[in-house]
Amino acid sequence: MKTLLVSLYPPNKYGGRAGGVVILLNDILSVATNPVDLIVYRDNEGKFDLPDAVNFVPWNKLASKKEKKERIFKYSLYKNYKSYEIDIKAYDKVIFYPYFSSLFKYKNVHAKFYTIGMDSGPLLYLRAMLYNSRIKYKIFGLYNFKQAIKIDRHAVELSEKVFTVGDACFVHHPVSKLIDKYKHEEWFGNSELRICFPGGMSPFYAPNMVDKILSLILNNCDKYIGKISM
Repeated sequence: MKTLLVSLYPPNKYGGRAGGVVILLNDILSVATNPVDLIVYRDNEGKFDLPDAVNFVPWNKLASKKEKKERIFKYSLYKNYKSYEIDIKAYDKVIFYPYFSSLFKYKNVHAKFYTIGMDSGPLLYLRAMLYNSRIKYKIFGLYNFKQAIKIDRHAVELSEKVFTVGDACFVHHPVSKLIDKYKHEEWFGNSELRICFPGGMSPFYAPNMVDKILSLILNNCDKYIGKISM
């Protein structure tokens, strides 16, 4: 059983430009016990530490770029991922990380696909659309929300299983085949409230959210203490 992990990001213990995404990838790989080949988008050198069970494969060894570049809108989330084709004839299992990796073209396919997702891209842009007062940000959020939904669903349709990180019963992931629309869940005071923040807490995505949450907890301290984990 040969496994290939196709990642958009290089693993890193400290974050850097892509922050938690690359830290999470490092954590995932650090527990690998069975042999895994790792290919990273356009990375041919692999200058990072990997556990013994993980073997870095240069991007240009398996991936080739099609001569004709697909035309995309300037602000498209798709970028040029669809321009690359990856030969996976040697593999029985291919893991996408994150959902965007499903957009690459794959040839000589007899493998089963799986997806690991860090957060909800659609939810990020939905929040941006709902909570920003400026019309251009609302339009930008709506446009990227629709794109992100398509990308996530594409990964789900290809994959045997989709693994998402976190345990948040109040944040529903829109790619679920069972939950396709927002569903409100009632919180009962005697149960623990688990809160997950998919993505950044920046003013663009969630203006004043931190202040609002702190206010909620401080104003209801006795009611919430010991019942909330974030």
